Amino acid sequence: MECRHSIISLDHDVEGEFKINGQVVNLTGGKGYAEGDRGHSFPENYTWIQCNSFKHDDDPCSVMLAIAKVPFMRRHFTGCICIVYWQGKEYRLATYKGVRILKNSLECIEIEQGRFRLQITVSPEAGHELFAPDKGNMNRFIHESPNCKARFRFFIDDRESFDKSIDYVSVEHVQ
Repeated sequence: MECRHSIISLDHDVEGEFKINGQVVNLTGGKGYAEGDRGHSFPENYTWIQCNSFKHDDDPCSVMLAIAKVPFMRRHFTGCICIVYWQGKEYRLATYKGVRILKNSLECIEIEQGRFRLQITVSPEAGHELFAPDKGNMNRFIHESPNCKARFRFFIDDRESFDKSIDYVSVEHVQ
């Protein structure tokens, strides 16, 4: 595998502050997300979305989704891993569990697996370039947008379980 993605925390409380250019930024009361990537290259193309800070929400929820072109034995397949953490329960939708990718564009993603279906619509925003690994060197640029607006709809047994919108979802869509 070119890259191994690991989730350290989907949603944790943040406490503390830091200074940037002499200005104090207080993070206390915020929500955190931590992940790790190991390997020598990011996938040739992929979509990654993460959100855990739905505004004015007394029903906490966290969503992480990654869809990628994965090289395997001199061929490729499109793989998916998605975690929806809602009402204290983790719903994992993944290639190894039979997930089907119905749509995968920058503006619309839809996946389903058995009784579960997730729809995400995104309003892309300008972001910034980041260095990314390519064959062991940090010489590739990818585009990350940490402030997109998005809507997440999750269905269980064709009944809508939640419909949540947010103004600050993180998105990488590399094609």
